Amino acid sequence: MNEALVKSFDNMILQQGKMDNKAYIFIGFIAVIFAFLVPNKNSLTAISFYLILISIPFIMSLIPIANKISIILIDFLLNGKRIKNVNIFYYIDLYKLTYDNFINVLENDYNINAISKAETYLIKQILVNAKILKIKVLWHNLSFVLILAYFVYEIVKWIGNII
Repeated sequence: MNEALVKSFDNMILQQGKMDNKAYIFIGFIAVIFAFLVPNKNSLTAISFYLILISIPFIMSLIPIANKISIILIDFLLNGKRIKNVNIFYYIDLYKLTYDNFINVLENDYNINAISKAETYLIKQILVNAKILKIKVLWHNLSFVLILAYFVYEIVKWIGNII
């Protein structure tokens, strides 16, 4: 089996593990903040609602699926942008490729020609894992935007109280 393909697959799996660990850390961080900032755990306050809202995309990122709806959403957000040089070790370069495009990249850019049946399945897994990883990143980015929005809101509120 071609070492470059195996390394590409291993890299996708490693990156997914890193994204999952990041989600676990932030969910834990949000839980600690919730424990300290929410005085009455039985009532839903604005801060508890917002912490739950921030947690949802992190939790969604832990679900390793690349469903059609999320792929359509990613394609819509990126307006079908394609890159010219494809790095087979980087999920952003791979998640939009079809199997045939990937084979063309392997043949033209990496001089990998005779693809075995096992490598065919590995290529399909690389492409699926690149999509899963892109979806995880999308969920993480949504959570970070929500966190940033909350901090901006608190700063504006604090400045309003000073003035």
